[in-house]
This record gives sequence, C-alpha cells and structure tokens, in this order.
Amino acid sequence: MIKAVVNLTAAFVSIGILTACAGLVRTDPAVLSAPITHIYSFEDMESSEIYRMSRLWVSDTFISADDVINFDDPESFALRGRAIARTPVQGDMFNRQFFYNFSIDVDGSRARLQFNNFRESTYYSGSVRVVGIDGSLQNQYDAIERHLNGVAASYENYIRTPEEAW
Repeated sequence: MIKAVVNLTAAFVSIGILTACAGLVRTDPAVLSAPITHIYSFEDMESSEIYRMSRLWVSDTFISADDVINFDDPESFALRGRAIARTPVQGDMFNRQFFYNFSIDVDGSRARLQFNNFRESTYYSGSVRVVGIDGSLQNQYDAIERHLNGVAASYENYIRTPEEAW
C-alpha cells in the first residue's frame, strides 16, 4: 500500500515537472515578430460602410476608443490603435496582461485586421505583483494568440451583423 502511494506521488510530481518545463519552450522569433493577421471579405458592403462599422466596433469593444485609436484616416480607410488585454495563461493562477497594437485596413469589400508589437504589462493584484505576458515563451504566445483570435472573431461578427433599426 505504501509503495503504491509512493509511486502515485512520484507520478504526480513527474507530471508537474514535465508540465512546468513545457512552459519554458521559447517562441520562434519569426513567429513572434510576425503580425497575427485576419482577412475578411464582406461582399455586399462598400469600403466606406466597412470602415464606419470598424470605427463603431472599436468604440464598442474598447473602454476608451479615443485613447485606443492613434491613427484614423477616413480617406484611405485605415485605423491604427494600441490596446491592453488581460488573459489567462495555461498553468498560471493569475490572468496576465499585455499591450498590443492593431490595424484595420479596408480595400474594396475586404478588410484586414492585424495585431502586432506584443509587450508585457505588469500589474498588482492586491499586494501580489503579477508579471505580464511578453510572448517569448510559447505558452504565453499561445495565450496572446488565443485572446486576439477571439477579438478578431468579435470584429468579424460585428461587421457581419446588420444594424438594428430602432
């Protein structure tokens, strides 16, 4: 019986060590420096309408759209912004925070949404200092990518959903 408990404990410790080591895998620098890109085709919409809806999406998605948008060119249908996000990282107790830049470019009936320049943001949760995500570790990059893919899905859904007449 004692031998079974020792073996079971050793198995759990081994799994814990292997799981912790899995978080130490570095992200390929080429992947880390490349933007996360989503391209959408909105066939029945014109550039001006996609651009207008993109601005509304930024306004509805981010707490302070005026602080988020740092470039807005209605003539070229281009938006640039910077934002901060908090997301869980597998194996961590806290949600981790990161800064990122985004761009929205509209051409004809197509839109391109890109995320890049991921930077860590450290914050305090009570008296605990929570280090942000920098993406250089694969599990942290995966968390960033998962979060931003969710943001991109929100963008696509927003543009594709017809405005309600009230």
